[in-house]
Amino acid sequence: VVPFTVSRAQTAQWVLTLAFTKVAPLYLIHVIHFLYGILLFFYGAWQFLFPTEAARLLGLDPTPFPSTPAVLSQTTGLIINVLGLYSLVAAYFKWSMAYFQVTFWPKLITGAILAYHTTSAHLPPLAMYAAAIELAIGLASLMAFGYKAPLTTRFDRVTFAQLLHAVLSGLFTTALMVRPGIVLPLILGKDASVARNQSALAWGYAMGTLEIMMMWTYFASALFRELEPFVRLSVYSRLYALVLLTGAYLAGAATVTQASGILPDGVLALISAWALQTAAERTRSKRE
Repeated sequence: VVPFTVSRAQTAQWVLTLAFTKVAPLYLIHVIHFLYGILLFFYGAWQFLFPTEAARLLGLDPTPFPSTPAVLSQTTGLIINVLGLYSLVAAYFKWSMAYFQVTFWPKLITGAILAYHTTSAHLPPLAMYAAAIELAIGLASLMAFGYKAPLTTRFDRVTFAQLLHAVLSGLFTTALMVRPGIVLPLILGKDASVARNQSALAWGYAMGTLEIMMMWTYFASALFRELEPFVRLSVYSRLYALVLLTGAYLAGAATVTQASGILPDGVLALISAWALQTAAERTRSKRE
């Protein structure tokens, strides 16, 4: 017979071990993503508000707004700001290990591609810091991979809505990341001379690479029910970007191309919101 004091000590040790192996890594991931989210959210906001200063800081063309490099710098700032919002919300609302288990891959891939573009002189040398940050957050989130959180596949209207955005975003991201000289004149409504602007091309490479996280997470949220919190966040974040760019345009701080270019995201957000609502109603009717 094991003495009570011994069994109590063993039980306490077992509880501590379980808490450390299951809870502590998730808590640590939340803390890391919260700090990372703050960095990206506020830096992105600063670059959105002061695109010329951001370009000057990075050693790119600092011609004032609404020059093409300034417009692209501002758009890149908005992308960074939204990526920061993803991590801030995931950390603050303590999302499950399933989210981090699925989404550490795009961070590693983003960091690797940013490093490639920097060493290939597509991006300025300071971009290597961004590559290091993305690799670091990816490696920090890698601990989630060791904890096999259950993932439940889904196939419903939410799947369709999120896959639609993932596919469209994937095509755009890949093209912009690989051939910005072809894509930029199309999305900016300018002639091919923009393809000879090295600063514009640099912002194109950066925008395409940074959107890998968005494309990947939209795809994952289309397949797994555990990522439904991200589906809801994706609705709010797209509407947030729409309101932000519309307000900036009305204030004379964004171009009509930027304001109109975000409209498809607003439409896709409404489709996802409708899909979530109908999925919730179907679940509610089944329970009743």
